Amino acid sequence: MTIWSRAIKQIYPVLRRARAQHHSEAALCAIVGHIKALSSLPVHLIDANFPRHQAFSLGIAAELGYLDDGGESARFAASFKSGGGAVPLVRIHDGEGGGIRRRAADEAVWLNVDAAGVDARLIKRLEVAQIRLLMWAADWKLHSERLLNGALAGWALFDFAIPGVPDSGYIAAIPEGVLHMEVGLQNAGNRAASRSTLSGDERRRCRVVCAESGLVAAGSVFDATPANRLVTDNVYPIEEIGNVSWLWVGPGPIARFAMGRVPLRASGICIEFASSELHPSLYPGLAFQVNGITVPHGYTARPDGSGSAAISFGSSQNDDCIVGVANKVGRTISETGRTLRACVDTIRFVN
Repeated sequence: MTIWSRAIKQIYPVLRRARAQHHSEAALCAIVGHIKALSSLPVHLIDANFPRHQAFSLGIAAELGYLDDGGESARFAASFKSGGGAVPLVRIHDGEGGGIRRRAADEAVWLNVDAAGVDARLIKRLEVAQIRLLMWAADWKLHSERLLNGALAGWALFDFAIPGVPDSGYIAAIPEGVLHMEVGLQNAGNRAASRSTLSGDERRRCRVVCAESGLVAAGSVFDATPANRLVTDNVYPIEEIGNVSWLWVGPGPIARFAMGRVPLRASGICIEFASSELHPSLYPGLAFQVNGITVPHGYTARPDGSGSAAISFGSSQNDDCIVGVANKVGRTISETGRTLRACVDTIRFVN
């Protein structure tokens, strides 16, 4: 094998994975936008893929949740809260409660989740609660008998054709009890049943043709996530004035911020710190982690006490991103007893 052959063999899986991620991001933007445009009800999306959620980084409004597998990953997820550390993540499981409840009749609730985490018991509870499913899988052949021809046999199925995306990987499933509320999606669907070569589940699906994905163009700036939307642990209650929000890290020496799945074009993170008279004495002690590993950073201090930290992912970045903001230095405020370590304003991915 030549050097070029070895190089191509090594780089091909990387390119294929990058292409698949781009298609996944484009598909999610297009499909959610299309569902909202066709729905006669306000759409409430629950992204239950924590910590690999995508909705926030792609600018999609969503409630955040996780599938409770009863293991270490569930205990890890339970330690985080959204809304600037104020709102518990929605815990999705197949037992009583479990974050699955009949929502208001005047909204269409969709659960966005990896198909690998869906089973028959969960589907039954979703059906009773009248919650729609938006599932993703890299290869639906692995789930066809178990889900599409099995537990979802009584549901209406939709897949999606999106310009520039050969295979979105997404299938939408709607319980029979609320199908009459989704007339727009039904009218947009074309059932591909005439081709005898299709499998059983494919013959049952309606295909919806979406508009352009609306995915942010390469070179554009990612939207910053304000403090009141961050998913975090070990922070004091969110503080807000009008449209401006901020949060203080503390009392412990490190806070973790779950930023979700890293967008394909992102090469790092920028953390903005709010103006505070305490920062000049605090920022020299700042340190940062990505997925538990301390990483180098550049910090820019400003005269008004605000500042920003730039963190590069390097070549070892995983799909998901947990950013740690640490500071062994803290200032205890006598009036409140709070130990303050850093005041976070926004966090955003950067190209």
